[in-house]
Order: sequence, then structure tokens, then C-alpha cells
Amino acid sequence: TPPGYRSLVLRGVAVLWSNPKAFLFIGALVPQFIVADAPLAPQLTLLGAIWIGTATVTDSLYILLSGKVRAMFSQKAGRALGWVSGSVLMGAALWLATSQKA
Repeated sequence: TPPGYRSLVLRGVAVLWSNPKAFLFIGALVPQFIVADAPLAPQLTLLGAIWIGTATVTDSLYILLSGKVRAMFSQKAGRALGWVSGSVLMGAALWLATSQKA
């Protein structure tokens, strides 16, 4: 059976809180928008609401677009895309490995 809504939300929260990039990004970005003379809690609440709203909109668009794109690919086309993208990545790795100067 597919996981329930609550399980999916808890997984999402766990992934978010275990991602060090999110902490570094927030730690580097948020202080620039904090006014030292104003109360801190309302500012952080507003910035958090903006963050959640933006993430909700962009993540929803990713989900909707990926559903549309998935329908366009057959199994054969998906396999071919995997081979092409894998070959490109291996070629880039080979180029990078051979282009290093001593």
C-alpha cells in the first residue's frame, strides 16, 4: 500500500532537517534581511512564511511538470535517455580526468 499523507510529510521534514545545505543557506541568507533595531520574532516569522510559500509554489510546479514529462516518455525512450545522459556524464568525467595538469 502507498504511504499515507502523514508519513510523507514526516519524511519530508526529516529530509529537510537532516540536510546541512539548508542550514548553511539559511544561515548565510537570513541575517542580511534582519533589522537589528526591530523585534526578531516577527521578522523571522515573516521570512519563514515567505520561504514556505516560495518552496510550496516551486515544489508544486516541479511535481506537476514531472508528471506531464513522465507521461511523454515511454519505457524505451526513458532507457535511451538514461544511456545518453550516462554517456555524457562518463565522457565529462573522462575529459576532466585527462585534462588535469601536473
